[in-house]
Amino acid sequence: SSSSFSSSSASSSFSMIEVAHEDEDVDSMQKKKHKKNSKNANEADEEDDDDDDDKHRLVQQQRLDAPAGGLGFTASRDGTARIWQLATQHCSQVIPHQQAVCALALHRQGTRLLTADAAGTLRQWCILAGEEARAAAQASGLSGVEVDLGAVYASPMPDGSEVRRTAGGRAVQLCVSAPGVAAGVPDVDVHTQFLALLTSDRLVEVFLLHPPEVAARRRRKRVARARRKRVKARKEQDVHDAGADDAEQPPVPASLGLAATDEISSAMVIRCSHKIRSISFSPDGKKLMVHLSNNRLDIYQFSWQGKSPVAERTLRVTRDGHAHAVRSLSLSSDDALILTACRSSLRFFNATSGRCVHHLSLPQLYPLSSTFVPGDRHVVVGARDGSVGLYSVQSASLHQSLPEAHEGAVWAVVLRPDGRGVFTGGVDGKVRGWNFALRPADEVEGLVSGELPPLEDDDDDDDDDEDDDEDDDDEDKAESSSEEETDDAPMAAAPGSRRNSSKQSASKQHNSGSTSASAAPVLCLEEGDELELGDEVLALAVGGESKVKSTENKAREYLAVSLLDATIRVYHLDTLRFYLKLYGHSLPVLAMAISDDGLLLASGGADKQVKLWGLDFGDCHRSLRARGDAITCMRFVPGTHYLWSGGKDGALHMWDADTFEEVQRLAAHHSELWCMALSAGGGTMVTGGADCSVRVWKRTQEQLFLEEQRELELDRQWERTLEEQQQRAQDDTEGIAVGADNGDGDGDGEQGGITAATRVSLQTIKAGERLLEALQTAHPLHLELLRREAEARRARASHSRAVQAPIRKKARRDRDDEQQKDGGQEAAEGQEEPVEVEVPSEFGGKQPHQFVLDILVGIRSAELETALLVLPLAAVLHLLDFLHYWLPRNIQPTLSCRVLFFLVRTFQPQLSSTPSVAPVLMQLRDDARTAIQYQKDL
Repeated sequence: SSSSFSSSSASSSFSMIEVAHEDEDVDSMQKKKHKKNSKNANEADEEDDDDDDDKHRLVQQQRLDAPAGGLGFTASRDGTARIWQLATQHCSQVIPHQQAVCALALHRQGTRLLTADAAGTLRQWCILAGEEARAAAQASGLSGVEVDLGAVYASPMPDGSEVRRTAGGRAVQLCVSAPGVAAGVPDVDVHTQFLALLTSDRLVEVFLLHPPEVAARRRRKRVARARRKRVKARKEQDVHDAGADDAEQPPVPASLGLAATDEISSAMVIRCSHKIRSISFSPDGKKLMVHLSNNRLDIYQFSWQGKSPVAERTLRVTRDGHAHAVRSLSLSSDDALILTACRSSLRFFNATSGRCVHHLSLPQLYPLSSTFVPGDRHVVVGARDGSVGLYSVQSASLHQSLPEAHEGAVWAVVLRPDGRGVFTGGVDGKVRGWNFALRPADEVEGLVSGELPPLEDDDDDDDDDEDDDEDDDDEDKAESSSEEETDDAPMAAAPGSRRNSSKQSASKQHNSGSTSASAAPVLCLEEGDELELGDEVLALAVGGESKVKSTENKAREYLAVSLLDATIRVYHLDTLRFYLKLYGHSLPVLAMAISDDGLLLASGGADKQVKLWGLDFGDCHRSLRARGDAITCMRFVPGTHYLWSGGKDGALHMWDADTFEEVQRLAAHHSELWCMALSAGGGTMVTGGADCSVRVWKRTQEQLFLEEQRELELDRQWERTLEEQQQRAQDDTEGIAVGADNGDGDGDGEQGGITAATRVSLQTIKAGERLLEALQTAHPLHLELLRREAEARRARASHSRAVQAPIRKKARRDRDDEQQKDGGQEAAEGQEEPVEVEVPSEFGGKQPHQFVLDILVGIRSAELETALLVLPLAAVLHLLDFLHYWLPRNIQPTLSCRVLFFLVRTFQPQLSSTPSVAPVLMQLRDDARTAIQYQKDL
């Protein structure tokens, strides 16, 4: 079981957003004279219009009342938008664009289609149906276009389809709100809707979708303005050219059709501080939710100031969620607190409730590794700039800062098993030990007095998200390792360690001496031992069994260091003397773990392999191939040899290090999994990844069986293989479909690209195998049953001619109704003798044809056609024999006809080349017609 931390205690902030909206007085003509050259954007808001002529009003009402179901609208990067008839499964129209179509939306009950292309152009199309669609298609001049009465046709708006925009940028998403957002506002129609257009420039442009009455008024005013402008231009022309002929001037149109600007007008532009991922309206249409790239949610409330809408941000959800990938996490000793570190922040979560109890904002810091200090009152954090900090949990403040601990990123911080210090490793090729000590405050180096400033929810508290991809590439140790590998890295002084005697003597003097009376002792970090390895340190692991706990009276505590040259070096933890050097990985190791007994070392790296090493002799016990991506983290379950590993595929794998088998696989994260932590008892596990989520896993009492897990894994592999094969087949057929489309301009080529919406899965394969097995077993018995029935019919016919001769003579003489009834009963009794064959036990006492029919009925309707594709030609012929038995007897006629038509359509080349099948197909054709006519008569 898993659970994700959610924003249960979201902080709210209220601020006014300045929006750009146009509000123009319709009646003031002087204002228009001063803005002759800027009528492009403001005219759309001035115009409040009215109905068209009677014909247009009737057509519009027809479209509003027409059902919008049974249609599909798609947009593609090939520069087209397509309308699909779902009932007949074909493309009814292709709407061309000059650029790739990025988004589309429907409004007015499916009678208007909005499309936005890569150039940022927003267009509106009118969806026509019936005779209107036929007339519009013929008027468009498209050759060979035939529109049925039940089909639809997308026609450009009569007087312009392009919508004027205020903000630029490529369109990403279109979202339409529910009507009624202006209820209770004077002079604003209650059916007004909002249209939100998400751009790639951190902008959301909001439009007003006017109802038909308002759009008609805007059109009427636009026509009046155009007529006045035309008359004024003609008078000016007459002044300059008195001899001009009025007949040569183009006539002023009496009426114009609706334009897109009549129904849509720009209202405002909402600018956000970060890149926007997606937008959505509330069900009542009064709020807009914006999802930002820093994992923040902003909610805007729409209100009206007069006739103009305004947006105000009323809620922001940002505290509990991570804005960036979770790079490190750690569990406290009592499993009560979870420390998570991501870019520019540290967070402390309650492990039980999942609520964020502390939040440290670190704008100039990028934490990469962290661990709790014994006592759970402080944490040690290593950052990307090479600094190491000691933070207080209770005061949520920086306690001690060591800015020059390393000369580069600190990739690893691990706690010593005895709890007396930590080890840090960085890109400068050094592993440095730090001891915990109690010192007077005035003697501590890097001690920070006071607490951090109070946390503020500012718009610009995080850096620009456009640099996230570059930062993630710099952080990715696996990718950088393949480019910067170095061979023969020099070792430090034999055997690779340097003792810091001055710091040790100072520590001894401190332990034996007395503290100063002028300053109270505080916890601090003091520099201890140091290893100089000459190559970048990517991961550290400590563990093993101390001398006190060891049964062999010798310590098995080790420090493992992985370097950029894909090697692992193991040192004795107490003396830091060199012990082993392990080779075997082809790419650098990114994660390591040592078992509690000190016998095993597990390592995983960018080569996607998990290797198990014996620390007695340094031999590799087994290499386990992870089926995902690079391994980024791993932990041993305390007290056992069970190993958890996670990687960039977002999955968790549990391994048995003794039997070298995979015990369990969990789909943990939607993106890379960067870190994990296990509780002291192994019953709780916490994981964090690039999807900005922290997940808590609890061990259950349910038993796992390895055979079942293997079967599940085989099923997953089989499904992945099927999906890859289906994708390759689809890619191969797309070229044929596109070629047929381009070669046929009349729309007939669209049919070539239509295939059944089926998905080959393990269930469909198993269903096909069950059907195949049933056909192979039941077909011989079915033929034997038919043979015996034929013999019985012949025997009954000969017996009937001899026995019933006196009855026929008597019936001809008497012509009595009662005698005819007796003769019919005797004849029926002679035909009701059942003919049976011995059937296998798996048939359940059913006849062969009934057993096959039950198997066929048990297949899901959506998987039936895909299951039939598994059948070979011999099984298809067997199934045709069963269909020849079912259809004349009216047994499942609908299912039988569906199976028959699919088999004939799919296996037509094979069936046409088999002469013996032709009589069966002719008989099946007549049987199918009879069954269909019988169903129609019912």
